[in-house]
Amino acid sequence: DTIQYQLDEIPCFLPTIGILNRNSSYGRSIRNVKSLVREITLELFPEVPSPPVLLEYFEGQTFEQQVRFFESVDLLISPHGAQLTGLPFMAKKSVPK
Repeated sequence: DTIQYQLDEIPCFLPTIGILNRNSSYGRSIRNVKSLVREITLELFPEVPSPPVLLEYFEGQTFEQQVRFFESVDLLISPHGAQLTGLPFMAKKSVPK
């Protein structure tokens, strides 16, 4: 679902940014992930009450939960690794980074 936001009386749709991180014990993780979430929120969504920035970890999640995450994001940030095998489930308009 896309979040609609009113910007100067013009409705616009905000992209949902998904940050898919790994548990640091696996070696490939974003170490400063909380700072990254904070900076993205402040820079891109300074006046949005519930900014569309999702931080997710797949450890312990079912395949269905993982697919739903990929389907829900427009832009994905993640370290490289097996957690990216769900990229085909992202919408065609999405952008993995």
